[in-house]
Amino acid sequence: MKRFIAAFIILLCVWILFTASFNREDLIVGVGASIAVTLLAARFMFPRREDVRFFQTITAFLFFLVNFMVEEVKAHVKMAITILKGDEGGACYVTLKRPFRSEMANLLVYNGITLTPGTIVVKCENRHAVVHSAWEAKEGKVGERFINSVKRRGIK
Repeated sequence: MKRFIAAFIILLCVWILFTASFNREDLIVGVGASIAVTLLAARFMFPRREDVRFFQTITAFLFFLVNFMVEEVKAHVKMAITILKGDEGGACYVTLKRPFRSEMANLLVYNGITLTPGTIVVKCENRHAVVHSAWEAKEGKVGERFINSVKRRGIK
């Protein structure tokens, strides 16, 4: 029950932060959406394992967000320069080995790669993912700098 209440409060606060509105209708929709998402995700937000260290997990996630934003801006600048120069680049498919043991960490990395302009994760399998890149890339180099910087912070 504590996990449910904590997840609900966090999600409602995020809703209010993003909508920046205290209208009755917005709050009703926010409460409904928060309850729905809490019912689906509370057990993932706060796992019951004793070996999960809350502070370490939050710190790693915050580092991931900051690092992701830096890499995202770099990728947007690179894509803008490529477009403005008129370079065709060479679209290719790259096979990326599964970087982490944790499914959640892999999901975050693959979504981060997909959000990067000019790349999309096409297929995920047990031990690797296939990434389509708008510019030529060496085998396994797509997202490598980002993955290595996340690994240095101890995310497994």
